[in-house]
Order: sequence, then C-alpha cells, then structure tokens
Amino acid sequence: MKRIALLCLVCLALSGCDDDSGGKVTNEFLVGKWDCKLKKFFAKNENGKLSDYAKDGEIIFVKEYKLDQGKLYSKKDNSKDWVYIDLDNRYTGKTDVIRDDGFRSLKVTTLMTKKSDNQYFIKEEFFLMERDTDNKNRYVYKTNAEGLCTRIK
Repeated sequence: MKRIALLCLVCLALSGCDDDSGGKVTNEFLVGKWDCKLKKFFAKNENGKLSDYAKDGEIIFVKEYKLDQGKLYSKKDNSKDWVYIDLDNRYTGKTDVIRDDGFRSLKVTTLMTKKSDNQYFIKEEFFLMERDTDNKNRYVYKTNAEGLCTRIK
C-alpha cells in the first residue's frame, strides 16, 4: 500500500514538470526581445465573396517588450516609441470590431499562445468589408498573418 501511495506521489510530481506548452502568455513572459517570423496570407474579393487564402510572403521583425509600473509596453524593430498593450483584451482570440458604421466594417482577431519558455505563436486576422448604398458587398478584403516569435535575450 505504501508503494502505491509513493508511486502516485511520484506520478503527480512528474505530471507538473512540463514546459507549459500551449499556455497563456503573460506580461512577465514577454519581457525582452523576440525574433518574429510570420507567414502572410490574403483572400481576394470575387464579386463580394472571398476566395481561398493564398500566400502573400513573409513578415520578419524584432519585437521588444518591457514592464513599466506594472503595465506592458512594446515596440517593433528599432522604433523609439513604446506602445501600451493590454494582453487581457487584445490577444485572446476574440474579434474586435474596430469600425462598423453600416457602410464599412473592420474587424480584427488576434491570438497569442505560449509554446515554450522561449517561443510563442501569434495569429492576426483582418477583415474589411465596404458596402455601397444598395447594401451590396462592394469590396471584401481579408488578411491573415501567423507564425512564431523566439526569444533573443
């Protein structure tokens, strides 16, 4: 009986020793510099409907994050301007409606997932639709960028 209890304790301890793959990205996790490589895709407007995604190149950049008074800030490449980021409301996979006035609609969906202690997955999708006065789809555009960011330092 003692051996079974000991075996259960060892199994419980070992199950908690993973690398947190697929975990939530936190402010503290992001602090530092990251090398990001994303693949970009687009869908064409074909008579008001979207085609299947087609590859549209790669996006390569360095992203840096810092904490200042408990708030997360980021800058891209060699920019001098730090931008405030609210992880709880931005990178959770939900869709944000940036604008929707009946004639023009812009929606953005973003997702960030921790893959390991030194890597995270990011996906951003932009959807733009403009309508004419007859309320028919006049222009539809959708882009998708997804890839991995790896810690530099």
